[in-house]
This record gives sequence, structure tokens and C-alpha cells, in this order.
Amino acid sequence: MNSLEIFSTDTQLQVTVWSFVFLCFCGIIFVMNQEKASLNKAVKYLFIALGIDLLSVYYGYNMENFSASISINVLMALSLLFKLIIFILCTMAAGILLDERGKTTSVISTCFSIVGLIAVCYYSLVSPNGEVINILHNLMPAIGFAYVATAFFVRSFRRHNLGALIGCMCAIFMTYITVTNISATDSFAVEHWYSGLISNLGMGLCFILVYIDLQKEIIDSKNRSIEKYNRRIEEIIRLSPFPIVISRLSDDAILLANDNFQHLFGLKNQNIADYKFKDFFVDKDNRRLLNVHLEKEQEIKDFEILVHSKDSTTPFWLSTSANIIDYEYDVAIYAAFQDITDRKKREDLWQTQATRDPLTSLYNRRYFEEEVNRRIDNQPGQIFSVFMIDADHFKNVNDTYGHKTGDKVLMALASTAEKALRENDIVARYGGEEFIVYLDNTKAEEAKSVADRLRESIAAIEVIADSGETVKFTVSIGIASSNYTTDINELVKMSDDALYQAKESGRNRCIIYHPNMEPEPSAVREQKAQENVHPALAKNNNIEVSLLQKDDTDKDM
Repeated sequence: MNSLEIFSTDTQLQVTVWSFVFLCFCGIIFVMNQEKASLNKAVKYLFIALGIDLLSVYYGYNMENFSASISINVLMALSLLFKLIIFILCTMAAGILLDERGKTTSVISTCFSIVGLIAVCYYSLVSPNGEVINILHNLMPAIGFAYVATAFFVRSFRRHNLGALIGCMCAIFMTYITVTNISATDSFAVEHWYSGLISNLGMGLCFILVYIDLQKEIIDSKNRSIEKYNRRIEEIIRLSPFPIVISRLSDDAILLANDNFQHLFGLKNQNIADYKFKDFFVDKDNRRLLNVHLEKEQEIKDFEILVHSKDSTTPFWLSTSANIIDYEYDVAIYAAFQDITDRKKREDLWQTQATRDPLTSLYNRRYFEEEVNRRIDNQPGQIFSVFMIDADHFKNVNDTYGHKTGDKVLMALASTAEKALRENDIVARYGGEEFIVYLDNTKAEEAKSVADRLRESIAAIEVIADSGETVKFTVSIGIASSNYTTDINELVKMSDDALYQAKESGRNRCIIYHPNMEPEPSAVREQKAQENVHPALAKNNNIEVSLLQKDDTDKDM
């Protein structure tokens, strides 16, 4: 392929060498493509063949220097061996191009290798024949390159558009290399020096174009796989009994939603592309938290979200399981949902029953103590006050107007107290007709002002009994401050002692606790404790009688 003329001037030699460097660079880029291992191997064989072809030119140029010490027949045999190797490499490359599995390549290469090796040894060493050697010298690489050109032509017919064009270009350059070998009339120095330049540049360019075509084929294959994957996902989503949505992670735009999701959120017969999943969240922080978990863990299960439909602001609860997936060449969230609104209502009901008084709907004693202790722990050193409220002569109300009217009195008292206090304050039913209040960040004197206003508001309440009579009532209030202690149990006891003093002082008044105050008698306190116990848990004071023991009547009989 390369003529000995390249050694005639330094410029021609440098141009030829640099063109071969370009060929090497293009061949290396192609071989780095690991997706098509068989084609990589074919190009590698062809690249090595072209390199050996250039090396054989250098060998031919320096043959005379070796002839002084080595027989000319041996030198010719080595030259033919170079051409035989080129031929073998070309047949291997062509075989892979025609059949990527390469089943026929090894058979053909082996047969031609044996025949060629016998011919080289016979005509150069056993029975030297200059004319035959000249023919073999040009014919072996020419046949090899022609075989490769034919393989490129055949391969181009199997491709479309760019692939077919590139295959034809490769075939044309290989044909040019074949022709330059066939047209040689002498063993060496028969081609123009620029033949190698054209061949190297042309084949290097073809390597790059084939590499580009293979990359395009790989991309197309992956795109087909992605489309198949997306269609499979769409089919799974469509047939799922659960509401499912795919939304883009970056902006929450809805990319795909099944009929169950559209029905759940009121999107039937709507263009879902106009909506974003985050628009249906009642709490935006809830949506942000969902994204944080997904970005961190890539998957979540049974995450509870509060949402609403397109045409309604009524919230409902969903349990969602979601994954980060690739969809339509974008990062997306695949989420499935289950309506848990009824379950959440039951949980809220159980929570209410556990923390609320069923009659007044105020917090109960247990919640009050737990919540106040929590606030004390979270806000150490903060001043607060507690006061105890007790309805005056409440037993007379029950005895005179009945327990139903008594319940109305307690509900009216509770409602007034709840409305009169701040949002951060806590009012709870402590038991019977007693209520307890926690005032956040409030001193004792400030608490007394609040209690007096509340007492006056309660005194103005009118409750209509079943008989139609108007019932009015008053309350007494005992106040204690955290100036003495932050133990809630001690504060409750102090406020109860102050309440006792308010009762003893004539009722319908508020009194602040001080250490010299007379405590409530233990007998009264025990009586209150017994009154606050549910009847089902009260002690049975009846004397136990054994069925085996005979009483006095039995003796008389």
C-alpha cells in the first residue's frame, strides 16, 4: 500500500508517518467502544494489518542493508511472511464483518494460513522463483483487502441511512487499497508515495465514522429499551387497582396518571399535563418532607399525606409508597396511594377519647398533667400559673334541677372558660365540677386578673333547666404560681388549698395561694377523691358474707 517513495524526502516520510499516527488515533478511539466487542476485534485486526503493511515498506527499503549477512532467499521469505500476516488479518476482519459471531472466520483463516505458509516456504526457500514471489508479494495483501472491501459492501446493505453510507465509504477506501496493491508491477517501489497517505487518512476517517454510527445504534437501542420500559410501566399503571401517578421530580408536573388517580383527585376528562402533584397537598411542608425522604432514600413506604381534590378543599388522607425512577428521559416519582381517611378518623376519635372529657370536650386530667410537664421541661425557668375552678353549690343544682341540667351547667362553664383564655393556655376538666387552668408566661397577680374576669363571665351565664327555669351559678377559684415550685402536682395541691380558702371565705371569689394558708382538711380531700372515681371503680364497702357461714336465723330455725 505504501510506496518506497516515502523515503525519498523527509517531508514525504513525515507526512506518511503522521497520517499513520492519525490512523492509530482513530483506531484506538474505535476500540475503546466496548458495546460491540466483535466489531472492535474486526477493526483491531484491520488496523494491525495496515500497520504491518507500512512496516513491510520499511523492511523492503532496508532489505539491501540486511543482504550482506542474511541470504536473499530468507529475506524474501520474511517479506512474503509480512504479506501473509496481512492477508490472514484481513480475512479474520472480513469474516467478523460478515458474521459477528465469527464462526467461519477461524476456518477460513486457518486454511489460507496453511496454504500461504507452504507457498511462502516453497517459492522462497525450496524452489526460489522471482516471478511467483513478485505475484505473491502483491496478490496476498490485495486479496485480503479485497475481502475486507467486499465485507464492508455487504454490511452496508444491511444498514440504513448513515450506517449504509459509512459502510460504502469504508468499502471504497478498501477497494482503493486493493487496487494499489494489484497495480504494482515490481516487488517494491511501485506505488506513488501519497497512496499510503490517502489510505491512512481515509481509513482513519472511516474508523471515526463507524464509531459514530455504532454509538448512534447503541443510543437507538437504549431508546427502544426505554420506550419498551415506559410502555410496560404505563400498562402496569393502567391496570393497577390503586391510584398511581408519575410526576417529574424537579417541578412536580404530572407525567402519567391512571384512571383511579384521576377519579380520586377529580381530574376525569382533564388534561393532566396542566396540573402539578404538589398543588393537591394541604400542607406544603408535608410535600417537602416527602421529597426529602425520596432524595435521601430513593424509596419510601406508607408515608401519610393530607391532600384535596381539584374542585374541593375538603382534605382527605392517603398512604403513599413511592420510588425514584427514570421516565421519559427524566427523573420522576412513581407513587401509589391508598385512601386511609376512615382509619385516620378512627385514630383521631381514639386520640380524642384518650385526651378529652366526653361531656365538656375539654382536655382531661391525664392530658393536662402530661402537656404541662412537657412545657415545663421545654421551657425551664419560665414563670407560669395554675388555677383551680370549682362550681359553687353544684350538688344543689343536681338535686334541684336534675343531673341533666347539671351537665348543661358544666358544659356552659367549660365553653366560657375555653373562650376566655389564650390559645397557648390549657383548660381541662379535673374531675366532677372541678376545672384546672394552666396560664403560660403569667405571674400570680396577672393570673388573678384573668381568673376574676372569668369568674364574672361565668356568673353572668344563664342555663335553662328542663322545667323552663333559669339557672345561674358562680365559681370559686384558687391560684398558685411557679414562684413556689415547678412540680405540677404540688402546684395543683396549692391551687386546691387556695380554692378551699375561697370556699371558706364565702365563695364566688379568687384567692392566690401563700405558704401560711390553711390547707384543705384531709377528710374533705378524701371525699373529693372518692367523688372523682368512676362508679365502676369505686370500692364496695359491703361486708363480705361466706355462703358456708350460718347466720343467726339459721340457728333459730
